[in-house]
Amino acid sequence: MSREAQVPGAGPADRSALGPELWPLVGRVGELAVLRHSMDDHTGVMITGELGVGKSRLAASLVDALATEGWTSSVHVATEARQGIPFSAFTALFEDAGDMRNPLQQLLDGAAKLGAGEAPVVLHVEDGHWLDDESLAFVQQVAESTAATLLITARSGHPGSARIVGLARALGLRRMEVQPLGRVEVGELLGRLVPGISRAEVHRLWELTGGNPLYLHEVVTRSLEQCDPLRQEEGVVLANLDPRSLAELVGDRLDDLDAGQLEALELLAVAPGAPMDLLYRSAGTEGVVDLQRRQLVVVAESGHRLVATLAHPIYAEVVTARMGAATRRIRRRQVLAEIEAHGSRRGSDLIQSALWANEHGDAVDPQALLAVARRMSGLVPQAATASHGVAPTIRRGLEASAARLAKAAVLAGGGFEAALTWFKAEAHCDGASRATAEALAAMYEKAATDEQRTLVAVEAAGIDLLLGRLAPSEGMADLEALRSTEGSTEGSTELSRTLDSWRVIFLTMNGEHLRAVDLAREVLADPMTATADRLRIGGALVGCQITIGRPADAVATSDLLLGEIGVDDDQWDVGTLLLSRVLALSTMGRGDEAVGLAAQLTALCEATGNDAGLAGFAVAGAQDFLFRGRPQDALAGATAAIGALRDSEATAHIGTYGPAHAVVAHCHAMLGHRQEATDALARMAEAPQQDLVFPLIAVLATASVAVLEGRHRSAVATLRSGVDRHQGGVAGCLLMFHEMMRLGERGCGGEMQAILAPDAGSPLWEAWTAHALAFDADDGQALDAASIDLEALGYLLPAAEAAAQAANCHATAGDRAAAVASRERSQALAAQCQGAMTPALDVKTTALRELAPRELEVARLAGRGVSNREIADELGISVRTVETYLYRVFYKLGVDSRAELAAHPEL
Repeated sequence: MSREAQVPGAGPADRSALGPELWPLVGRVGELAVLRHSMDDHTGVMITGELGVGKSRLAASLVDALATEGWTSSVHVATEARQGIPFSAFTALFEDAGDMRNPLQQLLDGAAKLGAGEAPVVLHVEDGHWLDDESLAFVQQVAESTAATLLITARSGHPGSARIVGLARALGLRRMEVQPLGRVEVGELLGRLVPGISRAEVHRLWELTGGNPLYLHEVVTRSLEQCDPLRQEEGVVLANLDPRSLAELVGDRLDDLDAGQLEALELLAVAPGAPMDLLYRSAGTEGVVDLQRRQLVVVAESGHRLVATLAHPIYAEVVTARMGAATRRIRRRQVLAEIEAHGSRRGSDLIQSALWANEHGDAVDPQALLAVARRMSGLVPQAATASHGVAPTIRRGLEASAARLAKAAVLAGGGFEAALTWFKAEAHCDGASRATAEALAAMYEKAATDEQRTLVAVEAAGIDLLLGRLAPSEGMADLEALRSTEGSTEGSTELSRTLDSWRVIFLTMNGEHLRAVDLAREVLADPMTATADRLRIGGALVGCQITIGRPADAVATSDLLLGEIGVDDDQWDVGTLLLSRVLALSTMGRGDEAVGLAAQLTALCEATGNDAGLAGFAVAGAQDFLFRGRPQDALAGATAAIGALRDSEATAHIGTYGPAHAVVAHCHAMLGHRQEATDALARMAEAPQQDLVFPLIAVLATASVAVLEGRHRSAVATLRSGVDRHQGGVAGCLLMFHEMMRLGERGCGGEMQAILAPDAGSPLWEAWTAHALAFDADDGQALDAASIDLEALGYLLPAAEAAAQAANCHATAGDRAAAVASRERSQALAAQCQGAMTPALDVKTTALRELAPRELEVARLAGRGVSNREIADELGISVRTVETYLYRVFYKLGVDSRAELAAHPEL
């Protein structure tokens, strides 16, 4: 339907009566050309200007021009009345109330369709200064993830314009500030509309209106309405020019309306697109037609129905200002009653009515509120979820609105299900918030059956465990007591298996990994176990299998669960399972797969605003990079994790902040950055740790910084202490033994062989053990073979170290050719390790092999300028003993002074 066809009675003979959007477009040729060029190169544009200056008309003309060239458009209008409704400008994208997908998914699906075809697409957003936060996030999502080109209008100087202008600047849109018409353009426009108008009248109108097209329209319309054409003198067309403000002129037009018509305008001011039947009852059919004729209302087709809106934002502002708060509430209730009487045919009706009812405190069906809350939060069973990134504000806005509605449903008598929905929505927003605690308390109050009370206890335990308010042993005792009331496993129910799934979690956190694995297998084998419970234990089971030395089983478990679980509403458990999978792949030596998966999940968490998930996956990927000898890549990942959590409320509750600093410290130590490494280690010590997911990273970082500072014995002691505590289980001990061997400790290979299960299934662990055994035996050929195996797995730094150790073995045995070959191989591998430096790589000849470990430690400290007294204090020995060690060092290395020692190429 054309714009002119939407206004009955406005024909060519009555052009002066047309609304401003249908006046001839005058004086905008240059602006239109610039805008057209910006659309051609898909830059996108933002049109700003004062109220009534013609920005909407200019944008509409641009869209019309693009349509003639094959572009398609998606037009959306933001309004003050709907600013509090999430995605208010884009409700057309989820109009089907029967669609079980949540609004988020529908919006993302709608966004994905933009630009999916061959024709170019323009996303046209009118009055962007009224966009709610969620709609702003959606605009950004469309701009960054689709081929659509943006066209946005916004009012200059409006308080809400700063946000949309800032977004436009961030997206690189070209901004055009539309200026008022000049006197020549005003004369040209009026000459077309009012033939015979005099120059004096043109000048008077231009001075009065300042060239503002909307103001000009109101003045001309008002003057013509008051003019008697039968008494006009020749050449005199306009009379009684009114110098009042634009708002006052519009107000005068409203004074001419009857009570029914004014009520219809008030309904449209509070609810754009209010049901036509309601408008007809208020103003009558002829009254609505008359409102169109006066250009106060525009009625257009939308799908299979007519939709009425006020013709210009100034009309809504004037009508709203005249109503007052009481009248606005009455009009909203009229709209609500109409929607409830005829059913919500559109998704926007459903959401709007629920939010308004909640806002006004009106009596409302709690089940209706609950349905909307579930729909907005994605808690509808089997609801589809997005497979791509989501702007953080979109997710947070939906969850906040869902929580608000679910709480209202509880207060309206919604019962336990409403309280459960409220709790889940609040927990997704912030598990540590007071609102989450209130929702949990509401669940407790509403619980009427044993099953419901058990569910409350389980949810409370989960939150307390996550926030560190409950020790695992205490949680286990509570769950064991609850489980005993559910009967034996032979008569298991879905609820009893829910309890068992939480018992697996608590057993894991309590360090009872074998019990956790046995119980988890039992839960997975039981057909009574719900999908959500299978998913809940997935991450814990995979982690336990790694810890007890069964990484192949861990990978197989993650394959099984990820393969059988299609869609789940709570992404926390999915994330835990995926994080455990990253770690399992890493322990198998499948580093490329591990860091690739971690990178994908990091990007997804960044897009969805999941700071905790981003940090976890970033640290997991960085840890693998670090072990394989890519400290620069590891440093980048750990820094990203720290940036995500630095200002996050989750920092105090989720211990990924400490491990991220540990990775940074280890990276700087490996790169030889002493001050940076020391500073990062201090920050690690101050931050929460995550011994469950990253049990060793703090130990390794502490040892690496000690090595950098020349405290070799301290580094070995740190690692040995970790082994004695069985930190990280079998997986942790294997890694720490291998690290000690890399520092020159003998006998680690046998200990690794003793704890490595023959069917562990990890090529990486087998390569580590072979490396350590070859080092213990001073077997150059075996070390060369270990280097080849490690390189094949992508662990280039350990491979370079094994080759360096092989070179020394060959040199000691007198096989110069083999020594040179191994040395060249080591150097070639080390060159790919981003500047990493380790003690094993420092040994360039056999000279240092003549030094005992304590002599080497003293030599390195002295070479760094540390005084004898400081060395004695550091190592816990006497100054005389230090002098004795230095005498031996000087003799063995053939140096005569500390200066020569500092310049020695091997230190």
